[in-house]
Amino acid sequence: MGACAGMRVCVQTQLEEANKLLHEEHRKRFRLEDENTRLGMEAARIRDLEALLGKERWVHAHAHLRGLRCKCWHASLLVC
Repeated sequence: MGACAGMRVCVQTQLEEANKLLHEEHRKRFRLEDENTRLGMEAARIRDLEALLGKERWVHAHAHLRGLRCKCWHASLLVC
């Protein structure tokens, strides 16, 4: 094997290693993007639940202010 052929093999090996590392970085990036999307969806769901809870609390508080009997879980324990 001549010097030129040996150099070609070395360059080819380096190219294959760089390509392998590039593919690993792409996989990591896609995993992170998927995780980011999932977390964003969970955060949106939490915001929706918080808004619903806030609305229910408001309705409950106003039922109490008007002296109405509420249908909450503690209604069987005490008179709201």
